Amino acid sequence: MKKKAVLLALVAVFALGSLAYAHGGGFGAFGPGMGPDCYGRHRMSQSGGPYSDRNVQKIEYPQEILDQMEELRRTHLEMRLELSQDEPDVEKARLLFKKAQGIRSEISNWRFESYIESLKKQ
Repeated sequence: MKKKAVLLALVAVFALGSLAYAHGGGFGAFGPGMGPDCYGRHRMSQSGGPYSDRNVQKIEYPQEILDQMEELRRTHLEMRLELSQDEPDVEKARLLFKKAQGIRSEISNWRFESYIESLKKQ
């Protein structure tokens, strides 16, 4: 009987102790610096946070490069859609992957050439 009382007292002490050390939550929202994007409270502000404008270098993209970027997005979406099927067509996915690699290569070449041109201007 005494062993049960001591054991019950220890369980109660551990339970109350764990409640005392538990971190209290906020008001139902993420804490500062937390959340899915880890940018703190910026995601809820009007500014959109420090990464709202991804074009931080203010690069003027030609329309053909913008079209290629859009084609790359579409190709990635098609590839993901194909691979998410119950029975995916692997050959079609491979062709889409090669197409995406080609588009990505063209965009990378343009970025490199525009960087070289910007070095010449300095």
